[in-house]
Amino acid sequence: MAKDIDNNERPDVPLPVYELPSYEPVEFTMPRLEVSDEQIEAKMMEYAESIGGEYETTNRKVVGPKENIKIDVEIKKNGEIIPNLTSPDRLYTLGDGLMPIDFDRNVVGMKVGETKEFTFTAPDFDDIENHGSCPFEGKVTVNEIVRKVKPVITDEWVIKYLPLYKDAADFREQTRKGLLAEAERMIENEKNQRSAYALAERFEGKIDDYWYETTRSDLRRSYEEQAKAAHLDLEDWLGQQGIEEQQFSMLLMFQTREMLTQGFSLDAWARHYEIEPEEKDVIELAEMMAPGHGQEMYDKLKADEDEKQMEGLRIAARRYLANKDLTAKATITYEDAAK
Repeated sequence: MAKDIDNNERPDVPLPVYELPSYEPVEFTMPRLEVSDEQIEAKMMEYAESIGGEYETTNRKVVGPKENIKIDVEIKKNGEIIPNLTSPDRLYTLGDGLMPIDFDRNVVGMKVGETKEFTFTAPDFDDIENHGSCPFEGKVTVNEIVRKVKPVITDEWVIKYLPLYKDAADFREQTRKGLLAEAERMIENEKNQRSAYALAERFEGKIDDYWYETTRSDLRRSYEEQAKAAHLDLEDWLGQQGIEEQQFSMLLMFQTREMLTQGFSLDAWARHYEIEPEEKDVIELAEMMAPGHGQEMYDKLKADEDEKQMEGLRIAARRYLANKDLTAKATITYEDAAK
């Protein structure tokens, strides 16, 4: 078995240079991008049910957790009524975070028609900077327990609850566009994967064992990190995935080969078309690797003069740009999803 190589033990080995037999555009097939009526209707209903709407009275008599209720509520601090938290016949959903959990605990178990006075603890809005809390006095009367009525999305309903849309047809069209945009983002990643795979099929040449060993070690380490995040060792984590050790070894071999041939092929493509990343491209790649911290990662490597890690980032950025260029030049045949 090949020995895992620690990053700190690796010598500075330059990337090997390979040439491809052809730099013509790659060709591959993709399913045609479609959004079905069922997907649109499901998304519309999901959104409609997430906003305010109509409620109907139930025959339930005792308030349970996460219940929708109509209440008369009066909240005081030091004996003085807080107007924003006091109102008659207010619709309130337990567990939605609008009131502290201590308030909800006192309301759960109340009966319809019951009035209850209690003290609960909540953050002190007069002492936010110090994250202080203090007691509040609550008085609640449960008027009824209600449930949300499944909305019927008509023009009238849209105008009443979704004024940003002109009517139901406009709501449907904007939902369709949103789903298409989401699908396009996902399919762009798939295009890049398929174009890199197609280019790697042109790869010719022998790859030194050093690159197999280091890449396999990196891959294994990434799986170990996933297992660690799940509070498991690698063997137990693989068992949960239904993967045996022999299968895992084969998987590592396959993925190692794919990563190397794709990476070296993209290097060749970048050299042929003179693709070199600028600083902004390297920062963009760092942002993809560490969302929200890309600039910070780049600045730290630069400040630490960590040329080894910085060069690794540049290589990744060059391959990313080469992959995008490869996809842009590709001949793509689209097939209906049903096929």
